Order: sequence, then C-alpha cells, then structure tokens
Amino acid sequence: MSTELQSSERVTAADANMLILATEKQVFGFDLLETFRVAIGRHDSNDLSFDSRNVSNYHAEILCEADALVLHDLGSTNGSYVNEERVKRRKLQHGDRIRIGNNEITVKLTNEDAKDPEASTPSVPTHGSFQRAGPGSTARELLLNLCASKNSVRLTLTRDQSDPIVVYVHDGRIVFAEAGSAHAEKALYRVFEWHRGEYKTEPFPADDSIPRSMTVPVETLVEEGERQAKELDELMSKLPPPEAALRLGEGCKMRICDFTPSELEVFQAVIRAQTLGGAIESCGMTDLRVMTQVHALIRKKVFELEEGSSLLEQTNIITRH
Repeated sequence: MSTELQSSERVTAADANMLILATEKQVFGFDLLETFRVAIGRHDSNDLSFDSRNVSNYHAEILCEADALVLHDLGSTNGSYVNEERVKRRKLQHGDRIRIGNNEITVKLTNEDAKDPEASTPSVPTHGSFQRAGPGSTARELLLNLCASKNSVRLTLTRDQSDPIVVYVHDGRIVFAEAGSAHAEKALYRVFEWHRGEYKTEPFPADDSIPRSMTVPVETLVEEGERQAKELDELMSKLPPPEAALRLGEGCKMRICDFTPSELEVFQAVIRAQTLGGAIESCGMTDLRVMTQVHALIRKKVFELEEGSSLLEQTNIITRH
C-alpha cells in the first residue's frame, strides 16, 4: 500500500478539506470550507441524483456539523444504509459505504488540496512523451505537474492509432476529459492503461464550450486511475477478447428483477453492442466497472461466446454443458 493511500486513510472529518463521493459512474468532490449540505435523491435538483424507483425524490443529505459529517435520512421509503446498516442519522468516516436504493456511494475524506505555499512550481514542456512506469515522465507526474503549475491548458495524449485522450486543466484542476465517446473520469482513467504515449499542450479554449463536470483533486484522480489500471490488468485475462461476439447463455435462469442497477445497465449495453468492446464504449461506467460487471454476468451464465466462434478457446471462464 502506498504512503499516500495510508495517509489518506487517516484523514478524519475534522482534518479534511475535501469530501469525495464515488458512485459507480462518477466521482464528486466537495470543498468542505464552502459546502454545508450535499443532497441525495431521485430529483435532478439533488447534488447526487439517481434515476431509480428505489430512490425517493429527496432521499437523504450529508451535513457538515461541528467537525463531523453526518448522513441524515429524509424519511425515504426504502431507507438509507451505511456499511449495510439502516440508519436515520450516522456520522461518516473515511471509507464508509452508503447505500441509497441499489446505488452505492463510497466516502473519502482528504486534505490533498493543501499545498505548501513555498513549494516550487514545476514547469511542463509544451510537448513530449510519457510512459506508465520506469525512468522518464509518467502520466502521473505529467498530470500532477500540470495542475501544480496552475496553468489552464488543453492536454492531448496520443498513442499509435488509438483515439486521443483530451484533458482540460483549468486553474490547477482537471475539469473535463474526453476520448471518443467516453467522457470525464471514464476517459481520463484510460491514460493510465497506456504503456507509453505522446502529449502536447495548448491554451485552454477561450469559449465556454467545455463542460466542467470534474471537481475532484488531481491527486485523488491519479490514485484512482492507477488503481483501476492495475485491476484491469488482472481482469483482462479472465475475459473474452473485446471483439468476440457474445450471446445470451442457454443456461441463464436470471430474471430482470434479479439484476442490480449496474448489472442491468451493462446487460442492456451488451445486448445492443453484442461485444464486450462495444459495451465498454456505449456504457457510461468506467471501463473497469463495465468489465467487472460483464465478468460477473459471464460467471452467472447470463452471457456466453457465440457458438462456433474461433475465439471460444481463448477464455477459460465459460463452462459449457
């Protein structure tokens, strides 16, 4: 475990200046010096909105109270849970898992935004190369240095014939990223999967066309991106190739009501796309989340490879009877 992660795990509500709430699709950051309430519910006026009938319009709230963060259920129909215990009010700690309906929210408390005012500001060349590990500039160093410089730039990362990953840095924060049809964290985390690539920086666009949907400190984004890349490495060998055609499993006994919301979303994406790669591109979840759900669905015999596929022998997951 890294020193940074160990330090983050010791942060309490009294010490933290940032609240990070991670859902299956997105990571939200809240400045605790300015935020006093985070609203959660189905209505789109909430800070965290979940489109699910299991979630009340105004389901719960997180309140900042005297050096403590408190989850308060607002009389919801299905209740609010912290670490699988139904609660009316509960103080939150780093690492707690909130469940609203079938939606899980991971709580992280950080003070990563605290900067040393005497620290030197790194300079970043307008172009160059990076790699995943080893000597030379890494994606981690590149992103951290760009944000530390407090410049506002459009960063374009390229590798062979892959879609470029474009990252928008404004005033020391990553505010948006895109790669083909992928956006925000889903797009950004892909750069940590690359073993090497090239980059160039340009001035931040002068117009207001760039969404600013990412609010999490760069340190948290980098840590999460590296974690997801590591888990993807381990998962890839357990999945069929991205281009392999999938079909409904003949022995599948699951009903629609048996699926979790995330499983159902991935199930529908695979049905539409017919392949793992297509589902990854069409689904809003991060690549790791989509692939984890597909892996679970294959193990449950919901999906199997198309009969007669030459790729059938390339995976050891599917057991046929």
